[in-house]
Amino acid sequence: MRLVVAAAVMLLVVGASAHAGPFDVTVSESISPSHAAPGDNVTISFSATANVDQTGLELDFYLGPNWKLTSGASGCSKPNDYDLVCTVGDLSSGSSTPTYSATASPDPGDQPGTSLESRVLANSSSGNVGSAAAHITVDAPPTPPPPPPSPKSSALSIALQGTGVGFVTSAPTGLSCGTQCTASFGQGTAVTLTATPAAGSVFSGWGGACAASATNAQCVVTLNADAGVSATFDLAPTTTTTPAPTTPSPPPPAPCVVPNVVGMTLAAAGKRLTRAHCRLGRVTKRKARHAQVGRVIAEHPFVGEYLDNGSRVAVVVGR
Repeated sequence: MRLVVAAAVMLLVVGASAHAGPFDVTVSESISPSHAAPGDNVTISFSATANVDQTGLELDFYLGPNWKLTSGASGCSKPNDYDLVCTVGDLSSGSSTPTYSATASPDPGDQPGTSLESRVLANSSSGNVGSAAAHITVDAPPTPPPPPPSPKSSALSIALQGTGVGFVTSAPTGLSCGTQCTASFGQGTAVTLTATPAAGSVFSGWGGACAASATNAQCVVTLNADAGVSATFDLAPTTTTTPAPTTPSPPPPAPCVVPNVVGMTLAAAGKRLTRAHCRLGRVTKRKARHAQVGRVIAEHPFVGEYLDNGSRVAVVVGR
């Protein structure tokens, strides 16, 4: 079970604040309902009220990979599958932003009882000026209804004959002879049998309920009662052939193992990602302290994750 850490990691890097004492912006966040099963939608609402005048105010809404963002809030951009960026602009003291609403649902892989967090971070030209978090508890999915009663069935048996070796399989599945040579199917089922000779053998023909199919590779038996079928495989005439040269398969491409590029310039981060068999993905800029300007302050997916060769890694660069 994955832990919801994407939002927390992003906040530790991006959300460093130079303020001490009460925040300059009061952020409110709520989730309704407070319990949801995987796939069920919840509504997440958030807003902010300025305690002092703010310039360039922005609300950053963070989820994690244990969430699925069903729809974003009106007036907000969606930089990736989990987050929203709501640009407010200037906000005078005592004024409030609109209430933004997004729809999300727990990921199908989340276990019952897990607590999922979403977080809203307020940034202005002076840095991190407020934050809030809200949680829901993951419920178990509804119990599926019991299966309908099984219909009456009939048995179909296969007998392998001859001096050779071969196999008979069925569709629907159930027979794989010579391992499983008897199986039951619902009455009225049309079962297609396929005869496949092994190397050095040939299929010589059907018998029993499939006698009319002769030497065809397939036979269809409609079961209205128990039935038996024979399949004959004989040794093939001996021939001498020169095997064609084989070309070894190329090795699989190396996986992308996400490296740590936080603190690096964008150019250096791109080179390190390339050396790790990854590619630079979406680049997002966020306000940051002077020492972080022009450098990577967050990345997604997480450091150390194994991805397909050439997978993209999104980064956030301080501005």
